[in-house]
Amino acid sequence: TSSGRVAWTWLHKLAARLERVRIVHGDLHRCLNHHYGAEDTAVVLDPPYRAYEGLYGSAGVADAVEAWARENANLRVALCGHRGDYDLPGWDAVDWNRGRLTYGGGNTTDSEFIWYSPACLPREMEDMFTCLDPA
Repeated sequence: TSSGRVAWTWLHKLAARLERVRIVHGDLHRCLNHHYGAEDTAVVLDPPYRAYEGLYGSAGVADAVEAWARENANLRVALCGHRGDYDLPGWDAVDWNRGRLTYGGGNTTDSEFIWYSPACLPREMEDMFTCLDPA
C-alpha cells in the first residue's frame, strides 16, 4: 500500500539521520566522559526538571547539568527544561509545546524550553524531522 511505502521511506530517512547517534542514560559524569567524541559531538541534555527533581530522588541534578553545560558551551549542547530553569546568557532559549498531555497532565505543556549553546548551528528548520518529510 502507499501508506506502507510512505512509512518505509520515512523510517529509512530517520534511520540514516540517527545512524551515528548514541543514546546514553544515567549519571551525567558517567555518560559524558572523554570518550563521547569531544568537539565533534552534539549533546542533548534532558535532566529531571528543577520543579520535579524530587519525583526522581535526584535533587541537585539540574544544578550539575547546568554547570556542565555552562563549562562546555563551546560544544553543541541542547539543554531541556521549563521556562526559568536556567540562566545561560548568550544561549538561544526556545520555547516549544509538545502539543499533547503526558504523565503529568497539561500543567507544564506550554512551559517547555530548550536552551542551545552558542556553538550550535543556526536553526534552519522547524524541527528535527522536517527534513524527513517523505513527500
